[in-house]
Formats: sequence, structure tokens, C-alpha cells
Amino acid sequence: MSRAPSRRFIDKVVLITSASASIGVAVARGFEREGATVVLAALDLPSWRDPIEELRASDDGIELVIIDMADDAALRRLIDRTVALGGKLDVLVNDARLGEEVDLPEAEDEDLGVPVVLSRLALPHLAKAAGVIVDFASPAEPGSPGGSDAAIRAELRAIALVLAEALATTTVRVSTVEPDAKSSDLDALAERVLEGAAPRRAEASASSPRERRTPVQWHAAMVSAFSHDVNTPLGVLRTAGSVIADSVGDLLEDPPDDPDDIEELRSDLRNALDLLSRNLDRAQTIIQGFKHLAKLHLPSEQAVVELDRIIEECTAAARSELDRAGIGVRLDRREDDDYRWDGLPAHLAHGITELLHNAIRHAFAGREPGNITLELERPSADAFVIRVADDGNGMDPQLSSHIAEAAPHPTTGALALGLATTRFIVVRLLGGTLECDTAAGKGTTFTLTLPAVVTEGRKR
Repeated sequence: MSRAPSRRFIDKVVLITSASASIGVAVARGFEREGATVVLAALDLPSWRDPIEELRASDDGIELVIIDMADDAALRRLIDRTVALGGKLDVLVNDARLGEEVDLPEAEDEDLGVPVVLSRLALPHLAKAAGVIVDFASPAEPGSPGGSDAAIRAELRAIALVLAEALATTTVRVSTVEPDAKSSDLDALAERVLEGAAPRRAEASASSPRERRTPVQWHAAMVSAFSHDVNTPLGVLRTAGSVIADSVGDLLEDPPDDPDDIEELRSDLRNALDLLSRNLDRAQTIIQGFKHLAKLHLPSEQAVVELDRIIEECTAAARSELDRAGIGVRLDRREDDDYRWDGLPAHLAHGITELLHNAIRHAFAGREPGNITLELERPSADAFVIRVADDGNGMDPQLSSHIAEAAPHPTTGALALGLATTRFIVVRLLGGTLECDTAAGKGTTFTLTLPAVVTEGRKR
């Protein structure tokens, strides 16, 4: 008795490219059986003609698109057609046999392999869906692109390194399925591709609606967020480690004699080791951030302090980072206002520092450094307002309601525990509010509204 499909991909939209007609059809039918809306990009090659006619005669519901993979405009139309059909894109399945050697980020479009070009074109849609890219290698077939299994394994490694680096800070997960030298079973390979694309438990929980939570639920969500965030560099580390292991294995099994092969192997190892080092640093930073979050639950004495002094101390503490980045900073306030605040100064300082660090890391990425302005005002006897504003990149306003939550950022995927920490401090500990006002290219402003007196109940 055959096993009933598990329906892992209900309401998912999947785009599949394959150099092999037989494996492309097998993968497409596998996704379709499990509930997905499927688009299969078919090549205009003799090996595809019979499978294309068979699919057109069937009622599988698989959308066929005949495409010239060498045409970048056609690839863009393919992405657009898929999104128009399903309203989104959850999974991109790439066949490495369609690829060429790549060298990102300097390469132009015409220098990139099809899997990398498609991944880049699909990224905005995949990021919105916290989607998956599965890179695999189809079996060699007469008339199909691609070389030997050894060459295709090297191609998969190159693609894995490129995508791991490019997508390290996004919600998009990358999965690689290498050829199995011991098996030519198409259904088995198709199932491995489906397994690589299958939603993981942590992703399912992260995508659930975020309703109002009790403190216990909030802390559980933060732990889940930390797990998700630290898994990003760990996934890249696994990719880099796999590339290193495979390269060393090839070196031991069949040492190259050709100088070009030796240099290529050295380059692969250098790139993988560099990726390894940088993502170890990133994982350490995330862990340090979570340790800071844990410290928020330590006792902190309530005191009456001058809010402008707290802000000045925060900017002084960040001065070296600001100077290295070339970012200007200033504090605007009315000199004659009373800024005495009865609250938790250590916690507030932590929250403001996280906002400064967020601006230093992200506000001016890829552009000339600008300025950060901190504004302090007292609109009434019962409240204070602190604004942390930058004139940097900004972001889509639709994302502003999510940016300080302990959940994957809808576009970049970075969980930004620092911002979740600030939200926890301002809302849970200090009884205030945190709002984000932003627009792409217009900078970002975080507005903290604080009660003049933090009550005892807010400290718990």
C-alpha cells in the first residue's frame, strides 16, 4: 500500500527549473500532490518534448512555461508569471546543471549562472514568504546542459557559497541536494528535493500570528526568536564546513596537478574559511545580545535621574563606533525643561544604546554615512518623549509595525534582537510605547514615550 501524501505544501507556490525533463516532472508532480501551486520552467529541447506533451494532456494542474534560460528578461517574466499565478512565491527549485561559474558580488547579470540570477530575482518574493531555495543537480541526460557529476558537485558548492553569503541576513533558507552516485532513482531524488523545501517546525511557529502575550508567552517567543536568529549563521557555517570537507576530500582522493585546478581549490577553501570566520563572529554577536537580554531580569534600582544625562552617556559610550563609521550625532532638547525622570536608568540606557547600534549597523549600509539625531521633550508633566532619528536608508513603511518584534523581519530576515530588547524595555519594564516612522530613502525615526514615573508593577 502506498503512503498517502503528507500535504506539506498546501497553499505554497513553487517554481521549478530543471535541465532534466524527467526529474523536473517528477519534482513538479511531487509538490503538486502535496498541495502546492506549481510552475515548471521547461526547456525548448528535444528531451523535453514528450514530457511536455504528457503534462499538457494530463490534469495535474502544473503550469508549464517554455523558456530560454539564457534570456534574463525571460527569467524576470518567469518570476512575475509565477507570482501572478499564486500571489506569492514560497519555494524556488534550481537545477545546478543550468549554472555557470559565478563570482559575486562583482559579477554582472550576464556573468551569473541561471540559479543565482533566478535566486536574486526571486529574493523579494521569497523574503516576504520566509521561503526556501533548493539547489539540486539532476541526473545527466542526453541533450541536457551540464557536465559530469564531479563538475556538478563543484558547481553546487559554488552556488551554495554564493547564496549562503548573499542570503545570510534574510528569512530565506537555502538547501542543497547533491547527486547520489549510488542511486539513479528519480522519485528518490524528487523526495530529497521536497524534503529540502519542507517547512521546519521553527519556521511554522515563527509565522504564526503574534497576538497579545502573557509575560511567560513573551519570554518563550524571545527564546524561539533567538533560536531562529542564531540558526542563520549556523546554517551558513554548515554550508561552509561542507564545502571545506568536500574540497579537502577531493584533494586527498585525487590531488590536482594542473595549476589552475590547484588555484581554484585554494580559492574555494579561502572563501569557505572566510565565510566560516565571519559567521562565527555573527553567531557570537547574537549570543552576546541574548545575554544582554537576560540581564534585563536582574534587579535594577529605581532612581530619579536627568534624562538628558542618560542620553549623553549613551552617545558617549557609542562614540568610538560612531567615529569609526563616520556618523554624526547630536542631542536636541529645550534647555529650560525639567527632565527629571523617576524610572529605571540602567534599562533605559540599554534600550537607547540598542537603537544607536541599530542605526550604526543598518541605517547607512551601502551609502555615505549621515547623522543620528536624538530629541528629548516633555510634552506634559506625566510623560517624556525620546526620538532616535537617522537620515539613512529607511525602509518600506509596511515593515515598521514588525521591525521591533521578536520575529523574522519580513524582508531582510534579521531578527534584530536588539530592537526586540528595546521594545521589551520600553513597553514591559517602563510602561511606555515604541513607534517606528520610516520610508525608503527617507530615514527612520524611533519614538519612545515614557511615563514620568515608572510604577512598581512595571518593574516585573
